[in-house]
Amino acid sequence: GEAARTYLSRRGLTREVAEHFQVGWAPDAWEDTVRHLTAEGFGQQEIADAGLATRGRRGLVDRFRGRVIFPILDASGRDVVAFGGRIVPGLDLRTIGRDQHAPKYINSPETEVYRKSRVLYGLNWARADIQRRDTAVVVEGYLDVIGMHSAGATHTVATCGTALTAEHFGQLEKFARRVILALDADDAGYQAADRARALAVEQGVREVGVLSLPEGQDPAELAASGPARVEEALAATATAVEFQIAYLLAQADTSAPEGQVDAYRRTFPLLAQLDDRFLRYSYIRDIVAPAARLSADLIERELDEHLAAGGGSRGTPPSAPVDRAPTAGAQPRDPQLRLERAVLQAAIQHPEVEVDGWTDVTAEDFTAQASRTLFAALTNGTWHRLSDVLERLPDDRTRARIRALAVAPPTTPADPHKLAENVMRLRAATLARRIAEISVQLARLNAAVDGKRLRELSAEKERLVRERHVLVEGG
Repeated sequence: GEAARTYLSRRGLTREVAEHFQVGWAPDAWEDTVRHLTAEGFGQQEIADAGLATRGRRGLVDRFRGRVIFPILDASGRDVVAFGGRIVPGLDLRTIGRDQHAPKYINSPETEVYRKSRVLYGLNWARADIQRRDTAVVVEGYLDVIGMHSAGATHTVATCGTALTAEHFGQLEKFARRVILALDADDAGYQAADRARALAVEQGVREVGVLSLPEGQDPAELAASGPARVEEALAATATAVEFQIAYLLAQADTSAPEGQVDAYRRTFPLLAQLDDRFLRYSYIRDIVAPAARLSADLIERELDEHLAAGGGSRGTPPSAPVDRAPTAGAQPRDPQLRLERAVLQAAIQHPEVEVDGWTDVTAEDFTAQASRTLFAALTNGTWHRLSDVLERLPDDRTRARIRALAVAPPTTPADPHKLAENVMRLRAATLARRIAEISVQLARLNAAVDGKRLRELSAEKERLVRERHVLVEGG
């Protein structure tokens, strides 16, 4: 194993680290593992079924030969369910063949106890810190995980030679609300971020971030720069959407007016996927408009027209304009506006029902100006009849729409628990918007120059995340 020890030492692994991760060596021999396991009493079919051998012309042959071995444990850490093997660069092996062509990594095949789509390397070591930080970092390689852990990022895991799946996200969702992916800023990274966002929504992961890697650098190389550099990189993590927007904008030449227009229009299919209008505008204001050197309001107006005309991406329905008031007609397509309508309609139609959380609602919980106007009318002093509310409204058109809302079929039963759930969702959405806004600001800060502001925003974000957790989970 001398060659393996030399290689691991060159990659920065101490003996202590190697022993912690149970790193081993598969001898450069055809049948050593098979002979050992046979002597231990295992049958040939068992050895083959466990993925430790393949069938050759003369019988079973070791699957892992002349490779550094990384045991893959289940999430509990009690059982090894598979192995990954990495070839040592520059080492001539007699069991590979004359051409010395072999894949850099090989993994155990899928077995009764190992499914690549479900298992994450390092989850057994990372689980506690993932729960503590409410965040999981996902990388690609075994050495990336080991390097990040050695640099203090002990909430890092890796896929086992496959892309992230819904089942992976399902595993992570048990322990954390946020998943950070280490991605290259290229087409593959853009597509990976797109897939990850869709899977995260499907599995209930609340936030997907991207640790954008410098060209040609992997997480293990980032970790070799030291814990301070890793923490700085993690603090600068962008949301997946911001990462994608930045990539799209980088493809445009904004030196001419035509390029400026092309730059912001490139982002429309991506922005159209966002149901939350506030989030869309935040990204336009903080990223798209500065890059295109054009007015955020004008860009948003064109995006609204694009959506109203049926534009979008992957069948995303157009979102309702921000000033669309709750009316008795068709439900708004924007989920946020549907929620605002349900809360306000219940307040009008069932003023006698005491709803938990209603006294904590503020105007900031509403994104539509019409909704804020109605909320102000409802909460600006006591009222006993609808006419009292109508008198507080600014014009006849608004009063007519609110009358229609008051007599429209209710969207939520007059059940205190159901109404309280809507209020909770409304307030949780506000916190989510603020958290997303802070994430965008954090991604734009330079840790060296704006260290104090970065710490303040990070603390504020953590407070809001905790507040939202208490609100949604009840503790």
